Amino acid sequence: MTVVWRVAEAIDLELDNIHFPIDDEPKLKELEAGFNRISQGRFTVTAAARDGIVFRIQRPRKDAVSGDVASFYTRKGYYAYGMQAFVDSRARFLNISMKMAASTHDSTSNIMSDVSKAIRDERLPDWAHIVLDEAYANRPQELSPYRGRNLDIWRDSFDYHLSLHRQCVERAFGILVARWGVFWRPLKVAFDRIPLLIRVCCRLHNFCVDRFGADKHSVAIARGDVQHGDSSSVLFTDGTGPSRGRRVDLEETSTRDQKRDALKEGGFLRPSHSPLSRVCIVL
Repeated sequence: MTVVWRVAEAIDLELDNIHFPIDDEPKLKELEAGFNRISQGRFTVTAAARDGIVFRIQRPRKDAVSGDVASFYTRKGYYAYGMQAFVDSRARFLNISMKMAASTHDSTSNIMSDVSKAIRDERLPDWAHIVLDEAYANRPQELSPYRGRNLDIWRDSFDYHLSLHRQCVERAFGILVARWGVFWRPLKVAFDRIPLLIRVCCRLHNFCVDRFGADKHSVAIARGDVQHGDSSSVLFTDGTGPSRGRRVDLEETSTRDQKRDALKEGGFLRPSHSPLSRVCIVL
């Protein structure tokens, strides 16, 4: 084993800084307070934001994946290794899961994660929820946007305010990839070491956020490390396509509607400077 991997294993063992405090209500309240600051208290009781990312890899050997090479080929045209993550308002990783192949739909990967299972087992306090994008099913404590283009102004407002919180996970992925050049090109490590590599980078990401913050000035790319063809763009999982057999009409929940009604009661519309409105304008 090389020195690099010995160091990686030591970091993974000693830097124990990725935790989702699902049974610690005071910690959950701290997480909520962070998200409240982002939405100025208009969209409350968010405990975490969740999404998926993929990292490009070389074509895996058949013997490394039990012959199922195709599951690691994404519909976007490259081989990849997938990760689902929960983050806080500071873009710190609270939980990461790499149980499913990169071609798996986000909604399926979500079901397989330990935190999602704990939420379904009602371990998350009933006042709290997680925010997700529309690739995920909407559930009482896992809120995703209203779908469609012809939304009324209050459903559109809900989607806007939810997105303020959900952007934290996108920012975490952006910082992670920009900071660690190993992700700028297909990973060239043994397949069974990929989870360790990703996990260590996530632990170091949290360490850096704690020390230096998570704004755009906290990440400096070492230009001397850049090679031809490198890309620091975030590659999201295959969750944007249709999930076979999904019944969106059965995903309506009172939680989402109550959040929409609270925004309506407060008169909190999508601000005029936001260009992504999907409201149906009736002339």
